[in-house]
Amino acid sequence: MQKRIETAYTKDRYISHKILLETQPFLKNETNFILDASQFLRENSKKDTIKNTEKATGIGGVRG
Repeated sequence: MQKRIETAYTKDRYISHKILLETQPFLKNETNFILDASQFLRENSKKDTIKNTEKATGIGGVRG
């Protein structure tokens, strides 16, 4: 019985949260922040200076 109550509570919380996210629009500032962050990531991924190495530096056959 306890497990059923916990499962029902979890489902109710999930559904409530999902409805809140779908019905509550983002504020303009939050939207601008997200757009600025995505633009920043796009620009920095183009400037990436990491070069491919010819050999792997790991030891073969060993898992971490």
